[in-house]
This record gives sequence, C-alpha cells and structure tokens, in this order.
Amino acid sequence: MDCMHIRTRAGTRIEETARTVDQIEQMIRQIIPANQVQMIIDNLGIPYSGINTTYNNTRTMSPADGDILVSLKENHGPTEKFVEAIRARAPHDFPDIEVWFPPADIVSQIKDKNLRAEL
Repeated sequence: MDCMHIRTRAGTRIEETARTVDQIEQMIRQIIPANQVQMIIDNLGIPYSGINTTYNNTRTMSPADGDILVSLKENHGPTEKFVEAIRARAPHDFPDIEVWFPPADIVSQIKDKNLRAEL
C-alpha cells in the first residue's frame, strides 16, 4: 500500500486534522494485521516549500489536508483487499472526511482527472 490522502472540512485547524488522522490510523491498524504493517507515516498541512509540492501528487494545500503513507512488510496480504476495506469503512466512520488513494504509477500521476497530459 502506498499513500492515502485525506481532506477534512475547509478551515479545519492542523491540530484537529492531526487528531482525525490519528483516528484514521487506528482504523487502518484494525483492518491491516499488526504483523503486516511495517510503518505508518503522516504528512499533514501546507507543504513547507515549492519543492515539496513538486514531489507530492496529492495536492496537500491546507491544514485540512493530509497524506497517510502505509508501508507493508514483505509477504503481506493482498493490498487490494486492504484498500477495499478502508474505502468501505472510511465513509461510515468519517462521514465528513474525503479519502482517496492517489495512483502509484507515473502515467496516472501525470493525468489530471482523466485529462490527458503530454509525456
């Protein structure tokens, strides 16, 4: 599993976003067995510099945004199963939060909402 992007309500303070992300992490840890998670890292809020924006394809633009990066151990269960479970549960547990999984491949990252971009 690579990256999951969350967006809380516009105007949410970074402290509240951090609390929400902690709750989402707990949900992830309930879905993915502990022996399969290597680490979970959060990147929250406004990018520090333009360089960060260049290398980030999730459009983290405000204190209400965050990326949750999940690294799985070798020989983990099917990633698709975990993603499907998170997608199914997140709207129920966090109805005011937008959750999506940005594409991992470069071609899809170049595209913006299915509009073609030159390579």
